[in-house]
Amino acid sequence: MNKPSLNRPSNRPSLNKASLNGLSLNREFNIIFMGTPDFSVPALKALANNNSMPQNKYKYNISLVITQPDRPKGRGRKMMPPPVKQAALELGLEVFQPESMKEQSIIDKLAALKPDFFVVVAFGHKLSRELLDIPAIYPINIHASLLPDYRGSSPIQAAIMNMDKTSGITTMIMDTELDTGDMLLQASTPLAENETGQSLHDKLSQIGGKLIIETLDAVVENRITPKPQDHARATYAPMLKKEDGRIDWCKEPEQISAQVRAMTPWPGAFTYLNGKRIKIMEVRPVDIKTDLPAGTLFSANTLLPVTDIPADTLRSSSNVLPVSSNLLPTSSNVLPTSNNVFPTSSNILPVSSNLLPTSSNVFPTDTLLPAGTIISCDCNEIYVTAGSGVLTILQLQGASGKCMCSDDFLRGNRLDTGECFL
Repeated sequence: MNKPSLNRPSNRPSLNKASLNGLSLNREFNIIFMGTPDFSVPALKALANNNSMPQNKYKYNISLVITQPDRPKGRGRKMMPPPVKQAALELGLEVFQPESMKEQSIIDKLAALKPDFFVVVAFGHKLSRELLDIPAIYPINIHASLLPDYRGSSPIQAAIMNMDKTSGITTMIMDTELDTGDMLLQASTPLAENETGQSLHDKLSQIGGKLIIETLDAVVENRITPKPQDHARATYAPMLKKEDGRIDWCKEPEQISAQVRAMTPWPGAFTYLNGKRIKIMEVRPVDIKTDLPAGTLFSANTLLPVTDIPADTLRSSSNVLPVSSNLLPTSSNVLPTSNNVFPTSSNILPVSSNLLPTSSNVFPTDTLLPAGTIISCDCNEIYVTAGSGVLTILQLQGASGKCMCSDDFLRGNRLDTGECFL
């Protein structure tokens, strides 16, 4: 999701097509709104409700809402209207649902409405130059990234996948290329540590609703100078596919956590176990690192990583293994000392009898496991090797189709240590 964009010249409409001086003397402006999914709805409602706010200086009248046609959805393939259509009808607005925007009759229809602005949010149709030239002032797009970062259709997921600290909304003047137009305003927001695709979607859609009013006000008052994008810095976030949700267990735990969160709710992160697809809903990296190959098992020749944990701390817990000199006692039933050691770390997890194999399920000596191997599922979490570390699965969904926390899942599904997610 970080493919550099081509450095093309912008085909934006002329900034002099309408004189901005004196626009603020007008009090009403005609808008054609274009959008389709849930993300578009807050902007539509903000524009429609703006006229009822006494503190607002201008009226933005929506003369037409254009959205995608109804589509079959769900197992029953029932025809369902897009969210924008539902919201527009509730607001008493006229709705138009063309299959494409290429017919001359559509161009004539929009031109006859004499709009001052197009406002376009996740519409799903490309607009030709002839269409973009219709508004008297600007065709404006609301994009879910801080451009020129993440042009394309999945900027929300890209920001989370890349573990960015901030994301945001950009309003821009549309041109014929994808998300390359001159920028008008931007608004940023920090990403939470547990940010998901859904939570960031909801956050940015609300920001977009506020920013479009600010943008229109600034344009009609001539308080804004469109700013060309730095095309050399542009990155691209292509449309997601279902396969983008498949987990590569060779990646580091933090990367897998970001992927799981980014792919929530769609397409969803998933893996396979014994040929069956399992959706992974929530994971947490475990702060333990080794210099052993990814997927290495805590084997009978391996020293446990407890050298930095005070013995008193370990003894204070009722469910941890006894410790002598910070090492497990040597016996035929426990892990003996060895020169094959893990690197010490102050952040190593305490060794629990529920986490590491005991004499009844100890792994074979010198076994190197592939990434994705289950190393413990005896407690209410499932621990899996990933990259050079470990993560724990907190929520998952099996064949039943119901999302469960790990302990509930384990009550009805047998997982054995040593099995491997693929």
